[in-house]
Order: sequence, then C-alpha cells, then structure tokens
Amino acid sequence: MKVTLEEAKQDIHVSVIMAVQNEEKYILSAVKSILSQESINHELIVVDDNSTDSTYQIVTDKYGSETKFSIFKSPGKGKVAAFNYGVSIAKGRYVCLFAGDDIMPQDSLSERFNALNNCQDKKFVVGLSKIKIMSDNKKKDGLIVPRKKNQGSLSGQSPLMDSDVVQFLFPVPEDLPNEDTWLEIAFGHTSKFHIIHSDIICCNWRMHSGNSMNMLVSYKEYKE
Repeated sequence: MKVTLEEAKQDIHVSVIMAVQNEEKYILSAVKSILSQESINHELIVVDDNSTDSTYQIVTDKYGSETKFSIFKSPGKGKVAAFNYGVSIAKGRYVCLFAGDDIMPQDSLSERFNALNNCQDKKFVVGLSKIKIMSDNKKKDGLIVPRKKNQGSLSGQSPLMDSDVVQFLFPVPEDLPNEDTWLEIAFGHTSKFHIIHSDIICCNWRMHSGNSMNMLVSYKEYKE
C-alpha cells in the first residue's frame, strides 16, 4: 500500500537538517547527539557542502546504516544551498537546523516538540529556545543565551518551524552568506508568525575559531 506524503509526515515529528563542511573533527559527536534523542520520532538529514576533508566518508561509515539518518552531497554550493536542499526533502511535521560542530542536549528535541503541541490548530508556528556556549574561554563557557527568562534565541539553530513556516521561508535566497539573518528578520521583525518562547536549551554551541568572531571582538570590528 502506498503511503502519501502527508501520511509520511505524520510519522516523523521533527526533521533535523545539518549542513556541514570540513567538520571531520566534530561531526561524529554532533550526529550522535541527534540520533540519540529519545521519546520522539525524528530524522536527521546531513547535507555535505563540498567538504575537502573526510567529513562525508567518516559519517557515512559510522552512521550510514541508521534508519533515522541520511546523508547527501549538496547539489549546490554554500551553506544556504545545503540547508535548502535538506529542507526540500524533509518529511517531518516540524523542521529545525543544526551545525556539524555542536551538540544537541539529551531529550531537548522532544521537549521542544512538546512545547508546541498546544499550537497544532494554529499555522505559522515557531518555537524558539536557548543556546548554551561550550568554550575554552572560561568567561564564555557555560553561558546561556539569551539570559532573559522565557526568551528564546533568534540564532539559526533555535527555531523549530512548522510546515507552513518552512513553505513560506524556504528556499532561503542563496546569494546570502548564511540563513541566520534571514530567519532572524522573519521571526524578530515581522508579525506573521506565532512565536513560542521557552527556556529549553536546544544546542550546546561549540565556540571556536572560525565561528565565534562576533563574541570575541569589539562591536566596531565585528560591524566592519
């Protein structure tokens, strides 16, 4: 018996889309943290953005046979194109984005999904959560952002988006350098979406050279 796309979507609560490039150092721990999420039906779609290291082979060898896992080479170029491709094949009722160098806290995915359960009769629903920093910098390590209670982050890994939101916002224009600003403007500066804030930590964000400039330099330098 054939299963329709809508029926398939009912079977998967959340699709996690991970765009990766040259993440061989961290990719296995990132993938493991998502596949080990419990009490929720989810899938992880990894899209390799033209890595020049062993990222694709390492994660395929380790997790290629996992039923909740799939990996693809991006048909385009750049992180935005990789996310767009992953989102286009996602089957979940909700979609969230993730990075190949971070860690998803245990049970956070089911907690985020359950936080939106009472909104199933609404459209354009987005759940925003908090992010915890992992860093060798003692002043930054363990910080939770945003600090304000009942306030979720606008960072790209925070939003848990229903299918209406996904259809409206994706594909993200691929001439943009990243998806973060696109989502931040949508959720922080428009009134189209039903936003649910929570204090759930959705991501242990690994702060390292290459992804942390805005937290380590002056505002003037970052702005330039």
